[in-house]
Amino acid sequence: MKKIAVTISSGKLVIEASQNSKFENLQLLLTNHVQSYYLSKEVLSVEDDAVNYRFTLDLGQILSAMVDVQQPDDVVTKFTMMHQYTYTDEMTGEVREYDRSLRIPVRSEWQLAHIERFWNAERSHYLLPYVTKKNALAFLLDRELSLKHYVNYKVVRKIKLHEDCVAFEGFFDTLFFPLADCQLAIVERSGEKTFQRTFDYHLVETKYARVYRYAYKIELTMAELSDYLKQLDQSNELSLDLFFIGHLVGTDAPLKFRIGNPRFITNYTMRGELALKDSAKKQWLSLVPYFTIKGLNLSFTFNAYQEDAYAYFRAHQHRWRAVAKQAAGRDIWIIGERSYKAQDNGFRFFKYLREQHPEVEAYYVIRKDSIERKNVESLGNVIDFG
Repeated sequence: MKKIAVTISSGKLVIEASQNSKFENLQLLLTNHVQSYYLSKEVLSVEDDAVNYRFTLDLGQILSAMVDVQQPDDVVTKFTMMHQYTYTDEMTGEVREYDRSLRIPVRSEWQLAHIERFWNAERSHYLLPYVTKKNALAFLLDRELSLKHYVNYKVVRKIKLHEDCVAFEGFFDTLFFPLADCQLAIVERSGEKTFQRTFDYHLVETKYARVYRYAYKIELTMAELSDYLKQLDQSNELSLDLFFIGHLVGTDAPLKFRIGNPRFITNYTMRGELALKDSAKKQWLSLVPYFTIKGLNLSFTFNAYQEDAYAYFRAHQHRWRAVAKQAAGRDIWIIGERSYKAQDNGFRFFKYLREQHPEVEAYYVIRKDSIERKNVESLGNVIDFG
């Protein structure tokens, strides 16, 4: 294809395409290799080296037909747009037939508009149009697209930590569609509480035709997170994950993906924690940022500490060497898992030391109110977390 424009309007899929005039008998069809639906074709104009076409498909009729067909269990609900054409070899006269997926010609002229899901009248079934990672036009029947499908690349370039704030910057790419809007979200893992706000981002130029790159700078302060943190469960250590969520121009497919993929030096040099005093409850709220092992995504570990314990930590955090001298000559082992856990490797190791090597001065750290504390209580040498 020399150029292509795809849009959905008034329940109809419209594809305007320009094909090299050497290729003949062009047809478009939507198929999952069990069901096939041909688009109606209209020749708009003929030029010296190209023919301009308009193809249309009534999505209401097609959706009804798809739903009415008894689907075998192994038939996928993905329908790909294909184009068929012939080419006649000028030297031999041989006619060759081609049947290929219709791809967006990213190095040529292309346009995507109103690529939005189409519902039937009863809103019981829908077709979801999208562009694959390989630039092909496709539809999903009653199936959702991954929330990060249109994300191409992301990176955290810098991160700076202070007790009252964290600042980080980087960029991310979206595919085929530019951003309509985007927000930062902090989501409690395995929970329901979410913090959300806008942030500064801007479009930067790249050499890639299908990529929209956005650079961002974000500063999060403990003051603005105060109300959110105070409503979290403070009896357990929590993980808070950071996301970008938003929408893209030209499609209604939602966007949601983790913030992450730091440069090596960014990950290597990130140290410290954020802290906020909660005078009403006589405690300190703590956020420790980290990048996850599997996906290198940015997250926070959240904890609440007793005021007097955290005051001791703050007073001595830059002079631990002097504190350590108070225990000179003592070989002390501190063991633990998650602050509320005592059932995995840490617990087994501690149990082994206490029973087989009582000469080792070993201690286990766990929350005072943990239901798993009973696993270690009888072994002695238990320290209250916090």
